[in-house]
Amino acid sequence: MLATPAAVALSQVSPDGTHTVTLSTKGDVSEIMVNDQLVATRSMESGTLLSIPFNTWSPDNKYFFLKASKPDGDEYLVMTNSGKPVVGDIAYFMIRDLFAK
Repeated sequence: MLATPAAVALSQVSPDGTHTVTLSTKGDVSEIMVNDQLVATRSMESGTLLSIPFNTWSPDNKYFFLKASKPDGDEYLVMTNSGKPVVGDIAYFMIRDLFAK
């Protein structure tokens, strides 16, 4: 019988203490929560590790980013603290080039 992988949870509090982003990952599925409210669920491709950087929060605490470590390089997901789309109907931005520079 194969063992079920345990869930791994990470969190980071905003500088002013008003928001906490929590990332709970089990297998290749991650739940992203802010202040105990589910804002997104992400399935990651095999070999990708999602994490919360120390400086995850924007200065105004409206946005946070997560780091997706992939075999071909790191990417970053920028999301709102409310789970609402970042712009229009775009739920998040996936950026790589800005951080690579």
